[in-house]
Amino acid sequence: MCQQGCLDATSVEGRDAFEAIFTCIELNGCVDADGTLIQACYEAACAAELEACFGPPLPEPEPPPEPEPAGDLTCAELNTCLGECAPDDALCQEGCLDATSVEGRDAFEAIFTCIELNGCVDADGTLIQACYEAACAAELEACFGPPLPEPEPPPEPEPAGDLTCAELNTCLGECAPDDALCQEGCLDATSVEGRDAFEAIFTCIELNGCVDADGTLIQACYEAACAVELEACFGPPLPEPEPPPEPEPAGDL
Repeated sequence: MCQQGCLDATSVEGRDAFEAIFTCIELNGCVDADGTLIQACYEAACAAELEACFGPPLPEPEPPPEPEPAGDLTCAELNTCLGECAPDDALCQEGCLDATSVEGRDAFEAIFTCIELNGCVDADGTLIQACYEAACAAELEACFGPPLPEPEPPPEPEPAGDLTCAELNTCLGECAPDDALCQEGCLDATSVEGRDAFEAIFTCIELNGCVDADGTLIQACYEAACAVELEACFGPPLPEPEPPPEPEPAGDL
């Protein structure tokens, strides 16, 4: 009764347009087994009939713009802030982003865009440091500034003593093999020239392979190959002692 009343109150044009929709739906099979209309089907197949009845479809509403960051943190400060949040603390992370300047957020996002474009993530989602440091150097520098130079190793302290090379050798010989403190004391008590001369001997031994498989020095090898270095440390070798004279016969019996 109600439905008939609606139909009776509708113009011929209105009723024709309404019926055209259902004719289209039927012709295009936009009804499933239990008689329910299939929305995706009739919206695609009967767009003209639907528009003739209801007018053109409303445009999709645009998503609301993301709020601009209101803070003044830099990109590097944003990274520090996020690092202080627990991994699952979305509220903390959102607070860091909200406290960051537009430029800081843009620079931070540029790093991760670069990482994604260059595939610097392994199968379990871990960032590959060597990859992103090589591929995204410009983005990293824009965020964190130029990389710090490698620190130079501290210079070795100059020996403060006056022992000669030969005296250093004697001093080391009096230390137990595993007494590093004693050995260091000998080196500290040696002059620059003494230490240089001592190190020159072992450089020569190494260059000439005068060490056997178990690390023992090969005397014949280093005495031949490193004679100059040995003499600079210990002085010229002592002459071979002359053999004692044969005893004269004592009697004449």
